[in-house]
Amino acid sequence: MGIINSLLARLLKASPFPSESLDNLAETMQVSRVLKKTKLDRYYKARLRVGGMAFLDRIFFDANYFDTLLPDEVLAVAAHELTHLKKRHGTKKFFRLTVPSATFGVLMGGFVFFNFASIDPIPLVGSLGKVVSSLLAALFFGFFGLVAALFVNARWLRSQETECDLSSVKYLNGEPMITAMIKLNNLRPQRQTRIERFLPKLYPTIEQRINDIRAAAENKKKQSAISDQSIDLESQTNMQTPQQQ
Repeated sequence: MGIINSLLARLLKASPFPSESLDNLAETMQVSRVLKKTKLDRYYKARLRVGGMAFLDRIFFDANYFDTLLPDEVLAVAAHELTHLKKRHGTKKFFRLTVPSATFGVLMGGFVFFNFASIDPIPLVGSLGKVVSSLLAALFFGFFGLVAALFVNARWLRSQETECDLSSVKYLNGEPMITAMIKLNNLRPQRQTRIERFLPKLYPTIEQRINDIRAAAENKKKQSAISDQSIDLESQTNMQTPQQQ
């Protein structure tokens, strides 16, 4: 535990903080059993490029972003990240992205190693030697496999984000999630890096996310109204029955 906390503090400049409201939300969402048992080791403020992150059964918030959020917005962002934990999205990503790409890299590295004699005449490869050439091949094809996996799973990754966005409507009010997204969009750099331009879109656009949240919130209101009408009708029926008897 101490080693992990030390690494988090060094790599992400992460500092833990307790939160009763977040604990209550986790209990409502039935995610407490997934989170760390020690309440002082559940939530962190860190230096992130994203607004929030679910990792190692913990919830991380970008420190600068967190300081701009209102209490309801913090809960909305937390509901998003807690859904990632509840659905084990991190584990699913590992098996759909990391495992295939790493396997492909290892296989190609092994192919170069055991068939080095056939590619040794290539000037650059021959000068590097068998071991170095094999390692470079593994890294190159592993990276290539990861990029390919991102393209193949891009729609699935976007659907995960939508599912987590809508959890703010299910457990809370959807409006704080919308305002939190707008704040995050204002904090992010407006320009994409060259790598981001090359990669597939892993997140829905902010416009699409806002539309989905508002549509889900409107549907929740309609369902609630229908439920209230059914209860009122049942109550009226129960009141009339004894009078008729």
